Amino acid sequence: MKYLLALFIVMTLQNCSNSDKILKHHYKDSWPFIVTSGELECNNGNEIVFIYNSDKYALNRAAIKSRKYLSIESMRKRNPPPRSGKISLSAILKTGKALCSKK
Repeated sequence: MKYLLALFIVMTLQNCSNSDKILKHHYKDSWPFIVTSGELECNNGNEIVFIYNSDKYALNRAAIKSRKYLSIESMRKRNPPPRSGKISLSAILKTGKALCSKK
């Protein structure tokens, strides 16, 4: 019985999530999204997810591999000219990693 209780507690903690609201003005030019705010969430200990209008978008490899979330590409902002490509997710991922380590 003690084993079952311990297993239940471990599984419950693994499925918990941490989340924080994030805003464009905190990130300035490193804000990588086309929207001005959202929520950053850490699920299952290492899945970093961006939430906007109840839709969840995968940000890191663990979240992408889980196949539970939408692709973030439609939400990403392009670099201003003359640079090409999209703005890096590194600042957001750094915040997400810190959020995951709060557990």
